[in-house]
Amino acid sequence: MRKRLTFTCAGSLSNPWQVIGASNRFVRKAGVASLLLENHMTRGTPDFGELAISTDEPDVSCQEYWYRRTMWRDHLEVYWHDITSPGPLPKRNLPPRTEQTRYEDTGTLAARAVLAPGETHVF
Repeated sequence: MRKRLTFTCAGSLSNPWQVIGASNRFVRKAGVASLLLENHMTRGTPDFGELAISTDEPDVSCQEYWYRRTMWRDHLEVYWHDITSPGPLPKRNLPPRTEQTRYEDTGTLAARAVLAPGETHVF
């Protein structure tokens, strides 16, 4: 039996800035959805930085933050559960960092399309 398939293409990005105020946030502007990672330093200074992963797909879910770990690998186990479960990613919005830590905050942007048998799609 040939049937339609819901397909998800996901990308994850880690915020390399482990400084107070660093944040991950979902932004949708002019038909483009992005997971934007910022360090909130002064624009134009050598320390300023932003990273983004983006898509123009209309059906998008975003998890701004993976589970913030409490044990050695908790965040990976929760990520695996989230990414292998059907449907959009569960939202996890957290406030910007209030203290320096030794780990990076990671987020995931996922684009979804429904494909008929034999159909292809470019994300």
